[in-house]
Amino acid sequence: MHRKPPNMPTGVSIGLISEGQDKVGVLTFETLGEDISIAINLQAVDVINKALNAIGQELRK
Repeated sequence: MHRKPPNMPTGVSIGLISEGQDKVGVLTFETLGEDISIAINLQAVDVINKALNAIGQELRK
């Protein structure tokens, strides 16, 4: 599935970019290798929530 081991986050930060009426959230995972920033709109928030809930359920088994 993964070609190389995934980066383990050492921290997480959030931000918001707004230009007029448009807003986009920025989620940054801080890792030992590099920071990974992702722009997120409302639709992505729903998708990420579902994915995290599914991962959480699997980890609790």
